Formats: sequence, structure tokens, C-alpha cells
Amino acid sequence: STMKIVTAASALLTVGPDFRFTTRLEAAPDSLSATGRVSGPAYLIGGGDPMLATRAYSRSALDGLGTPIEDLAGNVRESGIRSITGGVVVDETLFDRQRTGPLWKSSYRYECPPLSGIATNQNRSARGSNVGSPAIAAGQRLVAALRAAGVQVSGPIRVGRDVPGGDVLGQVRSQPLGRIVDFMNIHSDNFTAETLTKNIGAYGAGIGTTAAGTRAAESLLRARGIMGTSDDVVDGSGLSHSNRLSASTLVGVLAAAHSERAW
Repeated sequence: STMKIVTAASALLTVGPDFRFTTRLEAAPDSLSATGRVSGPAYLIGGGDPMLATRAYSRSALDGLGTPIEDLAGNVRESGIRSITGGVVVDETLFDRQRTGPLWKSSYRYECPPLSGIATNQNRSARGSNVGSPAIAAGQRLVAALRAAGVQVSGPIRVGRDVPGGDVLGQVRSQPLGRIVDFMNIHSDNFTAETLTKNIGAYGAGIGTTAAGTRAAESLLRARGIMGTSDDVVDGSGLSHSNRLSASTLVGVLAAAHSERAW
């Protein structure tokens, strides 16, 4: 789990400690009426937020630091939206569809739920098991929150891509990255670490994969003269036994962070 030190440092170096993940709900172009009716689907667009959650899950599992999906629904209602007639299309394409880290044992699915460009409640079901489809689960939780907020929603929930140029119906932003990193390290939270690794790739290199994230992490730290030639970052959480990191590298990361207080 000391690998999470590298993940934390790399994430902070990529986007900074004040960065906030944004989750949006949009309508297709020309589908929003003046009376607040969306004729067709709304598009739920994932921004890689590892903390998007219901308030209940945030209190029980995220130290209250979750990004409330109820706030997204409330923002949609406050923007004047009254009904959505075409269901919800969930866009998780910020990340690839690889749900686990590289070279993991099959049993590690209990150590880290499936990874996705949009995740709610860390992709856990109400019973505590892993959800079958992260995108569908996110859509279901949003629809429940929208209805509770007074927005009528009819139509199916399905996985797809956003339609460019649409109207933003509402959005919600996470806690600053610095607080998310604190949560990850205090609890050694594997899901947060692996999600942040894909975010390092997505926001740093435009490729939301674990491999892109670990390459970027190595590059960031080698540029500071920290990592050695024998070091090898394979995932973000340390679950993979193929990770290789020397004690001196870990000390180097901590020393650099201490001298560069911005991260």
C-alpha cells in the first residue's frame, strides 16, 4: 500500500491539490424546451470522480467527503428542468472498460470494485457486493435522486456517449483533490487509488487507462530525479505483485513533497 504514496504525488503533480472532479448532466442540442422539458434522453457524463455517492454512503463509507449525487439532481431541478422523456444515457468513456488492475488475482475484485469513468458508491451495491454495470448503477441512482427532487423521468437507462454541443442541465463538483488524497492514504483505499491512476492518464495524457497513468507517474517522478531504473509502477493501489519500488524512492518522494509544498 505504500504505492499509494506515488499515486498521491502523481495525481497532485498532474492537476494540483485544488482540482475538483466534475460530473455533468446534459441534454442533446435543441431538445430542451422553454418550459423545462427535455424531449429525449439526458446524458450523464462521468468525470472520473472516485467520491460520487449518495449521502447515505458518503456518511457510512467516505467520512462524509462524498460528492452527493442528490446535489446533482437538486441542481438540475433548480435550473428549471421539470421532465426528461427519453431516459438517461450514461457516458463513462473518460476511462477505458478495463475494470481491474493489471496482473491482479481474481480474488482482488473484493479488494477493489470495478473501475469506471463514472462510479457511484464506489461501485458497491446496496448489499455491499460489486455492481454489475457501473454506468447503469450510476444512472439508476441519478434517476432516483431526480425523482426525489421533483423531476419526472421516463425512458430507459443505457450506456452510450454524450452528444456534443448540448445544454448543461446541472453539474456537481467533488471535494478538492487534496482532501480526496488524504482519504485515500488514511484508509489505504484501493478503489480511490486505482481511479486516481486512470485520472492521471486521462487528465495528464488524454488516455484514461491504468497504463497511461502509471507511465505518467513514472515520468513525473523521474523528471525530479526520484525514481530509479529498477522501479516499476504497475498500478495505483499496490495490489499487483509486479510493482517494484525501492525504499529510497519512497523517501525521495516524501522529501520532494516536503520541499515543494504545493503538492
